[in-house]
Amino acid sequence: MPDVTEEHPILALPAPSAQTAEQVTETQAPAAGGVSWVPFAVYLLAWIVLATGTVLLLRESAVAGTVLWADRYAYTVYGGVTLAILAPIISCVVWVVTRARRQPEQRQGLFVSALLLGASASFLGAALWLLALYVLDLYRMGLLG
Repeated sequence: MPDVTEEHPILALPAPSAQTAEQVTETQAPAAGGVSWVPFAVYLLAWIVLATGTVLLLRESAVAGTVLWADRYAYTVYGGVTLAILAPIISCVVWVVTRARRQPEQRQGLFVSALLLGASASFLGAALWLLALYVLDLYRMGLLG
């Protein structure tokens, strides 16, 4: 059987290089990590608490059909607006704290990472809250028990 690499030089594998681990780490810059996800997880948890509290506290008013005029409904709206405003503020605070703790060569992309995590948590939280408001509307229309 003929050697495949002699007939097809494209299939030949290159010889492994003799670089040591020190040479590899010297030539490649360490990848800078992103920002911590913990503050954004706590922020998303606040959205989950708001959505759950909205359904639990306003379900009786929704069944009675008076949910839009309930005092608690205004508080849930204020809570949703407040949480929506907090997303960019939390992102900037996390960015500033992370930037202060990193070396100058490891600061690239931190702002984008913080804003992306904040926007993602805000989007998911607002979607959950809107889903909770939709559930209240289903209670109001009598489609849920």
